[in-house]
Amino acid sequence: MIQPVFTCSIISSWGALAALEEEWRVLLEQSRANRIFLTPEWILSWAEAMDGMPITPHVIVVRNEAGKLAGLGLYYLATQYLSAPHTIGKIPLKALRAMGDFASGAAYHDVIALSGEESRVSALTLHALKSSPADVVWLPHVSSETGATECFRRNAKDSGFHVEERSADFYHIDLPETFDDYEKHLSAATRKDLRRAARKLVAADGANIRSCDQPADLAPMLDTLIVMNTQRWQQSNEGGVFLRKPREATFYRIFAGKALKLGWLRFLQLDVDGKPAAMEIGYRYNNRYYALQGCYDLEGPPGTGKVTLMQMLKRVLEEGVRKFDLLSGDFSYKQRYGANSSSTSEFFLIKKNLKTLPLRLFGIWPRGRYLDFYSQKKPPLENITAERGAKSVRAPEKRSATAG
Repeated sequence: MIQPVFTCSIISSWGALAALEEEWRVLLEQSRANRIFLTPEWILSWAEAMDGMPITPHVIVVRNEAGKLAGLGLYYLATQYLSAPHTIGKIPLKALRAMGDFASGAAYHDVIALSGEESRVSALTLHALKSSPADVVWLPHVSSETGATECFRRNAKDSGFHVEERSADFYHIDLPETFDDYEKHLSAATRKDLRRAARKLVAADGANIRSCDQPADLAPMLDTLIVMNTQRWQQSNEGGVFLRKPREATFYRIFAGKALKLGWLRFLQLDVDGKPAAMEIGYRYNNRYYALQGCYDLEGPPGTGKVTLMQMLKRVLEEGVRKFDLLSGDFSYKQRYGANSSSTSEFFLIKKNLKTLPLRLFGIWPRGRYLDFYSQKKPPLENITAERGAKSVRAPEKRSATAG
């Protein structure tokens, strides 16, 4: 059987990428990589949130001989700075990174390819990455579930990169037909604990759960979520996600509005005595719910966080969702609530040249202190908590990890 001839081109402007939106969406729907994090809505919202950052699109476009879009690799070019052991000053390195990997909460990176053409498109993409001006390529959270991990591993080595790889566990709950069936799979102690917490809140504290269904509700609920996250981390001096990456708050505001219009947004707020006590935000895309953030007030009554999480699980299960994706983070509650683990891989691909020699010699990993986006002091953080005062709150367990 004669295979179709594929050709590659590079897009290096946001406008040209946006012009691909309809073809991109059709290709994604036909692809094994059909996850919310690779949709035009997610990526173009991220691009808007990153406005002003010194990054350039580097999108690999694969077409067949008839001109039909057959593959898409969504990357951007940035400068990172190496301050490795035994080096003087900071050495600038050109890095290609997966779009959405910073300040969005994205996961499950993959090349978007026509069904059945994943290996060929992946090979062409890795060859194009090797031919780019970048010194290194950073690919976080490549999923093994779709076969992407094996494709990237094989094709990166064949392209001549020095390949560094680490694995990370992600967690999801396989949902049955009914919530009663789900509860039967929990331990007796967990089941009793969840029911007791729900009864106490409803009986003693006048708890009420509300959903963000109207555009007018979205901004104030996002304000509350961001404050709940921020206040806790300010107290512990650890710097929460919205303090460390204020553009993530910008991304939430942009994308959540689009997701609400498309019917993807799932956003719950638990009020106790008329005050926000816990929140859960995520997105339903196809048959999967992605849990992005959850938080609860430290000074509120006990059990608010788990009750809100279970309310979300029950609601999406009743909608027909069959995977409740808790993303990354090895938190004990995930296994307690019946989550199964699946592995992802992070790839750090390094060209073999003199400039990258310290990376290869010292095994430097791009999540550490030796590789940074910034050549000097980081820009000042936005004042993201000025809009609302809030009590001390429990930090949300951020369920997806991003490079940064």
